[in-house]
Amino acid sequence: MKKIISYLIIVFIGITTNINAQDQIIDIGDFGGGTGGGTTGDFPRRDGDKDSESDIVIDFNFNSVITSHGIIEAVNRSRANQWAARQHGIIKTALENRFNKQYNHLNDGLRDVGRTIENNFAKRNVHSALSNTHSRISEKTKVRNRALKGLKLLQYRRAEIASGRLNTNYGHLKYNNTPIKNYRSTASIDAVINQAVSSYQNNEVLLDKAKFAIPEIQAIQSEIWAGRFFQHDLLTAIGNKQVAYMYSPNSALAEIDLMQTYANNMTAQISYVASLDNETIKIKYFGTIDFIRDYAANASGNISLYDPAYLDYLRKKVGFLSAHYEWIRLKNQNLTQGINSVSLDETLGEGAISAMSTRNKNFLENRPGLKSEVIRYFKDYEYNQTSINQINNLLNNLIDGNDYILSNSFYQSYTTPAVQSSANKDLALRTKLSSSAVNSGFSGLGNVFAKLFTENNFNAFEGELIRNFFTKNGIAVPLYIQEEWLGAAFQFTTDSDNFIRINYNQGSGVLLWNNHIRTQNYLNNLIQNLDSNLGLDTRTEGFLFKHPEIALEFEKSLTNNNSTFNQNLLKEAEKAILADCCNGLSSLHLGTAGLRIATFVRYEKNRLKALHPDWSSYKLTKEAWISVFQTGLDIIGMVPIIGEIADVINGAIYLIRGDYANATISAIALIPIGGQVATGTRVAVKVVDNVVIPIAKNADEVRKLVDFTQSANRAINAIQSGVRIITEGTGAYKTVRGHHPMAKKAFEAATNYNYKEAFSVSANSLNSFGVAHSTITGKQRSLYTAWKNANPNIKMTLEDMATIEIQAMKNAGIPEDVAKGWVLKAIEDLKNQGVFEIKNIPWNGVNL
Repeated sequence: MKKIISYLIIVFIGITTNINAQDQIIDIGDFGGGTGGGTTGDFPRRDGDKDSESDIVIDFNFNSVITSHGIIEAVNRSRANQWAARQHGIIKTALENRFNKQYNHLNDGLRDVGRTIENNFAKRNVHSALSNTHSRISEKTKVRNRALKGLKLLQYRRAEIASGRLNTNYGHLKYNNTPIKNYRSTASIDAVINQAVSSYQNNEVLLDKAKFAIPEIQAIQSEIWAGRFFQHDLLTAIGNKQVAYMYSPNSALAEIDLMQTYANNMTAQISYVASLDNETIKIKYFGTIDFIRDYAANASGNISLYDPAYLDYLRKKVGFLSAHYEWIRLKNQNLTQGINSVSLDETLGEGAISAMSTRNKNFLENRPGLKSEVIRYFKDYEYNQTSINQINNLLNNLIDGNDYILSNSFYQSYTTPAVQSSANKDLALRTKLSSSAVNSGFSGLGNVFAKLFTENNFNAFEGELIRNFFTKNGIAVPLYIQEEWLGAAFQFTTDSDNFIRINYNQGSGVLLWNNHIRTQNYLNNLIQNLDSNLGLDTRTEGFLFKHPEIALEFEKSLTNNNSTFNQNLLKEAEKAILADCCNGLSSLHLGTAGLRIATFVRYEKNRLKALHPDWSSYKLTKEAWISVFQTGLDIIGMVPIIGEIADVINGAIYLIRGDYANATISAIALIPIGGQVATGTRVAVKVVDNVVIPIAKNADEVRKLVDFTQSANRAINAIQSGVRIITEGTGAYKTVRGHHPMAKKAFEAATNYNYKEAFSVSANSLNSFGVAHSTITGKQRSLYTAWKNANPNIKMTLEDMATIEIQAMKNAGIPEDVAKGWVLKAIEDLKNQGVFEIKNIPWNGVNL
């Protein structure tokens, strides 16, 4: 009885509920200004409006909805439809107020909502789509090349079968893991060929679409840089997807609630909202990388030859009856040209790679240089099974970490081995293979080693081979010298196929020869001499063994500075080596001098990496530590520490090196003025061409230089992650003109600053990104003014400037990683000039 009464009450409410009960619109803020366009991803608003004031809140009188809509829909469909239409009108009115424009239909307003929701998301993905599409082209091109080689191999085998040659020298070569000798009839191999052709054609469609998409995506990117993206057809297409999605829920209530959710959260980063009928209403993004790429490919108007749509194109061009035959002819012609572009050697080489284990095949696929060398090695042995077994054996032991055991005929030279000489200063050992070694598949293996170990860091495995070659050819290697040290100090080098050549690494041989050290005694004496004087840690021995240039500088310092003071400094240097390179000692265990040395090395590595991003870790380490000894340990020992030890560890040190315009800088140092150490008086100098040039002449200037250098180092450390250095079109302003990445107005009248010598970026380099110099200048002015207004009584630092300059270039359209690189180079240049203060806040008066 109670249920019947409740039902009657519900029916009564449903019949009598006013459909206009939910008609409130609450607008927060003034949404006027503009026509719904905009270039920054935000909807246009008057100056002074905040982001939070640009949202719409549509109040549907939730209690009324809950108590009425479901009942109305159940008992009175007509009233439910009237209610839904009324809510559509409310949303349309709210959107018209928001965008300050009139809409013929609610859908027009929803498209603007969709474009706004997608704007920044799609912008980011346009840039990603370009990179992703280039990667796809590279990937699909590799698939294409492999497919053509596979088809040529199958055709080769088919020709053998057709001529009655069922047994073949290449029967062990594989197509898709199947030895081609397994195909013994034209029918069986034709089925495989047809399947391979189908796969090839499908890949061609994807490859062509990616190629078609590139210029379209680049055009969209240009529209973004020009600030016209909001009205672009791509964003319109995405907006249409959003409209369709907003109408997709099953119930009218969910549909309207989804529209409301979108409208209320146009500028918010929100992923979902729980709706009134216990569904989860999600804001969905359609401007994905895949959508953008597909849109661009379709927008190009081009059609792949292998796409079925190409047949429709031909029907319009040559007529319905001729189209099909013409399409088949063009496809066959294109396929034949592709197969003929592949040589038989390439084909057989790919078949030999396929005959290897899957793991080893993948290892080579990820190393194209090594793969090419392996194929060349296979060719020398006519792709026989012996050569394939040799490479499988090599890679199996390398990947599994096992000992690589070969016969003595491989290691031991057939003739007298060659060693270092005046004619071959970098040579450590050269051996000739015997006929037995050649027949065993060793010819050319040395060149495979050279490519393998040059492109990859497998020092221990390489060192094991090097030890065996040295030992078998009369060069004794002490047991304390580890394989990893040998692999780092020496390298296999390309030579004639029947020779194995091992050179000193990184040109060390020339260095050692010039210092009267030969292969035979280098291994035994160089490190032992240092060890006997200093008692080196084993890990330090290994580090110095791998870096003979540093070992020699270490030895020179020991020979030329035998005082107790310098002996102690050298011991501190050893500890710093462990802390910096071997992870064997915490910085907390270093002495004061060791902290100075470790700090200097860290700074020097970062400085060199920023200037030479292509340098290897080996080269950066070597150059940084050579700097330690060439700068002079005695000077490092006298340089005072700024503040607490923690400050030193973070890079605060008086000794700063730079790379000056004449490329002959030895050091910038804060050196005690003779006899005045007790008073704390200092002078800052730079040493150029052995001439000492003062750059800070009194204690106040020295303090400013120290502060400026600290600020510069902090700025560099803050931005060096994800930096990209583009040097083309950059240099001194007097040469390239253009844009100063660190505004020259900041340093007008600053001591040592010369804007004509300062690092600059040419107009052509800016234009390559679609950016004018004047655009960046405008962004700079507004950002510096904003900073000054927000910080009226604060002194601007280099970190502040770096942040503003990067943002200004980014806002103008320069990629952030490129902007970081230019700012980093500009900061380095300021240090190189000896600048020690920011005189002005650009366009905003004197810096406090």
